[in-house]
Amino acid sequence: MRVVCYLLVAALWLPAAAQEAGDTTAVSDTVAMTLEQAAAAGDMVSQYNLGNHYYNDGDAVTAVQWWTRAAEQGLDLAQSLLGQCYANGIGVDADVAQAAKWYNKAAEQGDPVAQYRLGVYYENGTGVKRDMARAVALYTASAEQQCAGGMNNLGQCYQHGKGVKRDIERALELYRGAADDGLAAAQYNLGVCYDKGIGVEANAEEAFMWYRVAAEQGMEEAQYNLGLCYQDGYGVNKDAEEAASWFRQAAEQGYTAAQRSLANCYLTGEGIAKDADYAVLWYQEAAKGGDVQSLYSLGLCHDEGWGVTPDPAKAADYYRQAAEQGDVAAQYRLAWCYDNGRGVKRDFHAALTWYQQAARGGNTEARTWLQKNGYSW
Repeated sequence: MRVVCYLLVAALWLPAAAQEAGDTTAVSDTVAMTLEQAAAAGDMVSQYNLGNHYYNDGDAVTAVQWWTRAAEQGLDLAQSLLGQCYANGIGVDADVAQAAKWYNKAAEQGDPVAQYRLGVYYENGTGVKRDMARAVALYTASAEQQCAGGMNNLGQCYQHGKGVKRDIERALELYRGAADDGLAAAQYNLGVCYDKGIGVEANAEEAFMWYRVAAEQGMEEAQYNLGLCYQDGYGVNKDAEEAASWFRQAAEQGYTAAQRSLANCYLTGEGIAKDADYAVLWYQEAAKGGDVQSLYSLGLCHDEGWGVTPDPAKAADYYRQAAEQGDVAAQYRLAWCYDNGRGVKRDFHAALTWYQQAARGGNTEARTWLQKNGYSW
């Protein structure tokens, strides 16, 4: 049985020994007492189950109190859940050190979910000192128990050579195992491998298929890539409306590249009703998320009056922000602004500096201007 590593709370759990056909005493005794009485009497399984009851009733604070009592008695399921509570601030204040502590206790007892999540902490140095070798060991232990999260993360280690020797075939094997269990992250990773030809022959149809199943589970990166597939006709017939729809789903989850692509759709009317006002709104959202290309696009909108009142000064400011972050097209436009005094005071030295910067980045218009005026880059 494979384990998909999500935050799940079981409705009821009893020790395996108590469920064996020849051992009904433990079950009978537990049923004879109310759950509250058994938990109060110190039965850790009842404490765990009572915590589940309170959690499912919407009382996470009381749930954590009972899970803590069970965890302190050594119940690995409670320890793992308690780790997730501290990690995510469920019923308690978020505390990564406490999360790591409880994940470690559960992991030492062989809980695959805790092993996976503790591995993530060691990989990223969250609540513990970063230790890639320890992370790999935990992912391996988790993956050996068929935990989908552990398999996926171990696959990433093998793909990128993090803490282990790079082994693409092993990575693909692990991705497939986790993807077959429905883990969206592994499905997405497989899609990327087929998209880019990593360890397999590039296959647009396979890439599209894996992006699709991951996207349908709500993974924003997969939704964005699926939109690109529809936009470009990669592995599927071109469909501008489908592309815009998937861009929107990823954009609404805050995925900046999708926000920019959705803005482009609104600006051009590709797959969606043309609306420059909405284009500007989505470019602004993407820019807030750090998307440099959207800063450049906002410059164009203010330059040309697309969805906003023309404002050369604002346009130049957006170009500057993007140019300073390395956007070559923005560097050229900023140079042109200084060259022509549009939105800024005319400044030949600044214009030349930005023309040369853009030219070094490969901008052909900047190179043409420099060659025409006898300057190198």
